[in-house]
Amino acid sequence: MRTLGKAEQRILDRLVSQDSGLPALLLMEGAARALVAYVTQVIKPAGGSTIAVCCGRGNNGGDGYAAARLLLACGDYRIQVYETAEAAAAQGDAAVNRQAWLQMGQIIQPLEQFVLPAGLVLDAVFGSGFSCDRQLDAPVAAWTEKVEAGRAGGRYKVLAVDIPSGVEAGTGKADPHALHADVTLSFFYAKTGCYAYPGRSFAGLTVVSDLGLPRPYLDRLARQAGLLAPEVITREDLIPWAPARPAESHKGSFGKCLLWAGSPGLGGAAILALQAALHSGVGYTKVLLPASLYAAALTACPSALIQPVTELEQGTEDPAVLTAELNEGLSWCDSCLAGPGLGLPADISARQFRWQALARLIEKAPRLVLDADALNELAAQGAAGRARLQTRFESGLAPAVLTPHPGEYQRLCPEGAELVKTDRLQAARLLSDLTDAVVVLKGAGTVVAFPSAANQRSSCQQLPHNRLWINSSGNPAQAKAGSGDILAGLLAGLLAQPLPLGQAVLAAVFLHGSAADLAASRQAGRSVLPGDTLDTLGLAFRNCTWQ
Repeated sequence: MRTLGKAEQRILDRLVSQDSGLPALLLMEGAARALVAYVTQVIKPAGGSTIAVCCGRGNNGGDGYAAARLLLACGDYRIQVYETAEAAAAQGDAAVNRQAWLQMGQIIQPLEQFVLPAGLVLDAVFGSGFSCDRQLDAPVAAWTEKVEAGRAGGRYKVLAVDIPSGVEAGTGKADPHALHADVTLSFFYAKTGCYAYPGRSFAGLTVVSDLGLPRPYLDRLARQAGLLAPEVITREDLIPWAPARPAESHKGSFGKCLLWAGSPGLGGAAILALQAALHSGVGYTKVLLPASLYAAALTACPSALIQPVTELEQGTEDPAVLTAELNEGLSWCDSCLAGPGLGLPADISARQFRWQALARLIEKAPRLVLDADALNELAAQGAAGRARLQTRFESGLAPAVLTPHPGEYQRLCPEGAELVKTDRLQAARLLSDLTDAVVVLKGAGTVVAFPSAANQRSSCQQLPHNRLWINSSGNPAQAKAGSGDILAGLLAGLLAQPLPLGQAVLAAVFLHGSAADLAASRQAGRSVLPGDTLDTLGLAFRNCTWQ
């Protein structure tokens, strides 16, 4: 699903007016009508309710003035209009609608005088033009505090116009006094900040109005203008990607997946990743793990191919045995996962061998996922490790898939250590640029960044045109150890199957979150375990018609 940031919204507004011949004032009227329709047909305030329309100086405020006029015409509500001090100097179409409200004999009160015992608040103060470079001024901050208190007390509902005031449209960054909305009504496309955290937590339910313009027409204009704001991964995206599973298929039809995982004390991570790969629908799944974990893995996953690796006295893998098994696996597999529960050997020679083995996977694996301790080993190599990933991509192999959480990201990409705290979209893109890898930056609203197709590598043919994606599924139930292992296994399993790489990655991220959503719907989210997510993964596939 396409999104728009501040710059993209302005470009598309201009293109629509120029191409269609519809004046901007008419589009503002359409936005006001969409707002009124949502209020009267969905929210349905009781007759006689008060609606407070709060306006700023830009087009967002103009939408608010026009909506106030149309709501007044309904005759069922008491309409109060408030505005910021700057709004009195509004120009253009916003000024036209402001003046129309006054010409009808209505009044406009300063935002500082906002008073509402109970009712609906229409937030049209800032919209997509807001930037966190300048904090909300004191009167606006005081207003948001009043509204937040009323909303917390159950007296107010908030409908935000385009995006809640205080949230950046293009990044999701939020001012300390940003306003929480119950519903956000965006125009043409949802704003990126309605899905990128922390903005997503302020937007509430996001609804989109096309203002009566056909979606294919808007898509054409967006493509022609080269608008590449991040996209959102949704169920609707996955439906047409469902790979065929003909009746005459056999286990060789759906790929072979190799896992290198587990270490003494961390066997659960390996088993969860293995179970997730098995649930993905892959034909064969083989795991290399320490011999001491063989019995547990066989009990948990009897359908997997389990290859125990001899351990040395210090609990690390026998280098000769592991090398032979990895070489055999690389000659056999369609995808490989390394990392879940591998641990970090204390012995220097063992660490050196570990990196040599990972480097071979980077150089040879057809499709590769690096997770957990494989990422930590990669980070320990610094620039040399990142260069290995770039060399892989330049050789024509599919880009590796990295799955860091924010802590792992900071070790992998010290340059982005602060950026990952404030702008996850740009942080993911930075690491992808430095490694030519697919970056799955885990967390609330997981971000996926793909390498730039401008490199014209053959492997780019299976990557989406748009580089940045935000996941729309998932919930805090996933904030538990083991969740990342399931995602890594699911990624490896789907990558082994006959799917374009981009679709496999995006599908794995969405299905993982969707399964967690289904698990949380059955019980309190705090009680959901990673195993519960595995149990609902099949339902998540079914919901996306991947049957």
